[in-house]
Amino acid sequence: MAPDQRNHSDAPHPHIYGFDESAVYNGPAPHTTSEQLADEAVTFIRKNKDGPFFVNVWLHETHVPHRPSKEALAAQDGLDEQHRIYAAVIADGDRKVGQVLDAPA
Repeated sequence: MAPDQRNHSDAPHPHIYGFDESAVYNGPAPHTTSEQLADEAVTFIRKNKDGPFFVNVWLHETHVPHRPSKEALAAQDGLDEQHRIYAAVIADGDRKVGQVLDAPA
């Protein structure tokens, strides 16, 4: 389990709520990480593109310890360190939203 992930294994499984597939960040298995979430959503969209589907993606970048990508951090020069890190984390989240929105459906 990733260090920024807490396991609430006693939480109800998403299938109880009608979800056929899930990747849970903070609950019962199967688990995912904030780094894998967008890739997994894109994989799901591609796999289900020929029929109706629902995908619910909750990004966690601002709610977990901040570990921005090197690319996003490098793009935030000129800010003090705290703002630079937070801006990079937000940029990483924005990139993931774009990745999901650009998935061929």
